Amino acid sequence: MLAFTLAIDRFSPLLAFILLELSAMLKLFSIFGLGYLLRETRKRFFLLFSLGVSIFIAYLTLIWRNTNWMVMQAPKGSLLNFGVSAMGYRVFEITDSKAYSDLTTILMFALAFLIIAYVLYLSDKLNLSAENNRYIDAFRIGALIYFGAFLQGAAFNYKFMFLIFAIPQIVLWIKPDGQLRRAGAWSLAFVLFSCWGMILSRIFPLNLAFALDEAANWLAFAYLLFLFLCSCPDWVRLEIRTFFKRYERKAA
Repeated sequence: MLAFTLAIDRFSPLLAFILLELSAMLKLFSIFGLGYLLRETRKRFFLLFSLGVSIFIAYLTLIWRNTNWMVMQAPKGSLLNFGVSAMGYRVFEITDSKAYSDLTTILMFALAFLIIAYVLYLSDKLNLSAENNRYIDAFRIGALIYFGAFLQGAAFNYKFMFLIFAIPQIVLWIKPDGQLRRAGAWSLAFVLFSCWGMILSRIFPLNLAFALDEAANWLAFAYLLFLFLCSCPDWVRLEIRTFFKRYERKAA
C-alpha cells in the first residue's frame, strides 16, 4: 500500500495521503511514512502532517486497549528484535537480571540521543542541491519507518523490509562524483549486514554474532540518519542550522 501511495501521489496527492493513513491503520509503523510530505513547503507540511497525526491518534485511541494487549503479548528477545532495547534483552538473557537489563537499555537510549545530536550537527556541513534525489520520497518513507522502529526499542526484525524503499535512492547517491558516495556505500553495507548478520551465529559464538549484528544495526541507523538529514529540504536544514547557532551562542 505504501508503494501504491508513492505511485499515485503525482496524480492525486489527496488520494495518496488517504492511502497512507489507511496503511497506518493496518500497520501502525506506516504512520512514519508521513515524512514524504517534507517535499512540501514548511506551512503545507505542518498542516498536512498535523492532520495526518491527529487522525492517527484518534484511531489509536479507539483501539488502544487491543494495541496495548498485542504489545504486551508479543514475544521479545535479542534474536527476535532490533533497536534500542535489543542490547538490554541480551543482557537479561545472559544475567537474568532485570536491573542490569534496564540499566543497559537506559544507556542505549542515551547513546541514541548522542548519535542523533552529533549527526544533526554533521548534516549541516553539506550542501546537496546538486544531488540526484529522484527517489527521495521513497527513501524518506523507508528511512523514517526504520528510525521509528529502531527508537521504539523492540521492533521485530521483519521491519527491515521497509528499507527496500530507501535502497534505490541510496544507490543513486553512491555514484562516483556524489557527495554522499561514502555515506551511501557504508549505509547500504550495514543495512545488508543487518538483514543477514545473525547467520554468523552458525559460524561464531552466539554472543559474538549478536555483537557484530547489533553494531551493524547501530551503524546503519547512524548512516541512514545522516543521509536523511543531509537530504532534507532547505527549510528543515535552516531550522537545524538556527538551532545549533543558538546553542553555540549560549555556550560562548
